[in-house]
Amino acid sequence: MVQTWQKYAAEVYGTFVLVLFGTGAILATGGDPVGIAFGFGLALVAGLYTVGRISGGHFNPAVSLAAFLDRRIELNQMLGYWVFQLVGAVLASLALALVTSKDTVGATVTGLHPEVEAFQGFFWEMLMTAVFVTAILVLAKKGTRPRWLGIGLVLTAVHLAAVGISGASVNPARSFGPALVSGEWTDIWVYIVGPIAGAIVAWVLYKVIISGDLDFTVGSNAAPVVASAPAAKPATAAKRTSASAAKPPAKQSPANAAAAPPPAAKAGAAKR
Repeated sequence: MVQTWQKYAAEVYGTFVLVLFGTGAILATGGDPVGIAFGFGLALVAGLYTVGRISGGHFNPAVSLAAFLDRRIELNQMLGYWVFQLVGAVLASLALALVTSKDTVGATVTGLHPEVEAFQGFFWEMLMTAVFVTAILVLAKKGTRPRWLGIGLVLTAVHLAAVGISGASVNPARSFGPALVSGEWTDIWVYIVGPIAGAIVAWVLYKVIISGDLDFTVGSNAAPVVASAPAAKPATAAKRTSASAAKPPAKQSPANAAAAPPPAAKAGAAKR
């Protein structure tokens, strides 16, 4: 059985890999959007295949929030995941700063395109996160490991669409780590509130479109839906048997009674 501390350690490791490889790709490719997209996407795949079976492979507070809303994890587990995801992201940025410098880490901070306003960036982050997390809620139900490759490809697509607009965070931990290490907090609220709002939208989309469920009771404390049990077949059969046993024998019709010889007559014939 997987222990709670193993799940938290897995979230630290997975988030560390995601942020280290993703932000490292920003520096290695000189900010090329395609390189950044595949850097983050492949980093997520690596983390999922390594420790996804231990913790579920969230590596993102927005994903953990959606899992909690869909009653897949408890509230205390979600809060624990949030803490250790932030720890993993900070460790990744510290490792990058150790190899390069604090100012270099500043170049990996999530930022808006110069022509994009903060509210526009918030909306784009919410929309991209909604698409990403909805895919995760669906793919996480699959029982095969290729689902992890699919999740990584979705994140790649999200980055291709969002790097040049909002900076493509879709993950508060990814933005928090570099911001804390470099001290660059410009528009940080966009990358905290946007993904959180996107996770809520994703859960609603999943409930309505995929599950066809309009019950929006949230959290693990909600009463589970209990299906009514069907009537037991053996009990029904027993009732029928009892009814048959209790039923009086059918009366003979007059015609049948006339056709059958009386007992006395049969006995007399036997003596003769």
